[in-house]
Amino acid sequence: AKQILRHLNSSCKLAFREVATNLNLIASRLKSGARVSDCIAIIDMKRAEWAGTEQAKYLRPSTLFRASNFEQYLGQIGQATRPRLGGDIV
Repeated sequence: AKQILRHLNSSCKLAFREVATNLNLIASRLKSGARVSDCIAIIDMKRAEWAGTEQAKYLRPSTLFRASNFEQYLGQIGQATRPRLGGDIV
């Protein structure tokens, strides 16, 4: 969890402290089966998506690692990395 929080801080130029409030959210996602690489991918995706917008204020542990948000973001990563099949699937 500390490694992930440090990545959030360094990549987004933030200063969230390594306290239970922040680390427990991340640890919970890891305990539920998320990988460190999933967490880092979500941070990187949301940083790229939200940089320079009003949404940038949500680059924080309570938003990124809340269970319901995290699963949605994880799904977005899956969509972004799936190969396109030449047409829209309805």
